[in-house]
Amino acid sequence: MPKFAGYNAKLYHATDGSTFTELGCMQDVTLDDSTTALETTCNSNGGNSSFIGGLSNWTVSGTFLYDTSTTTIATLQTLKAAKTVMDLELIPLTGTGNAKANGQAFITALGQSFAVDGVATVTAEFQGTGALTYSTQS
Repeated sequence: MPKFAGYNAKLYHATDGSTFTELGCMQDVTLDDSTTALETTCNSNGGNSSFIGGLSNWTVSGTFLYDTSTTTIATLQTLKAAKTVMDLELIPLTGTGNAKANGQAFITALGQSFAVDGVATVTAEFQGTGALTYSTQS
């Protein structure tokens, strides 16, 4: 895949399992996907460390414009207050055959920023629950 600009990325959510809606005017999004390394080193390893994979964990964080003409702010606040587990879909670049990531998550934090010489923004952090799956768009 050729290089592409980050502004192509889209983050969608669904609370009914099928109707995905884009989450507002996003300025940036970060997906962190990790696995804990469990040390299994013992005396017989000859001075070398050894590890096995442990629990997998993933999070998504994003910054959105604080736009009162859309439902983004109210939607995020409602989902967080209810601790709603939702389906998330991150699409780095729209188009058939391009990558996407899907999983279920809930909002763990919401922040608001009002800079003197900047636009007002909302930040949201999502904690994944269960597996994160990678596939291609059809």
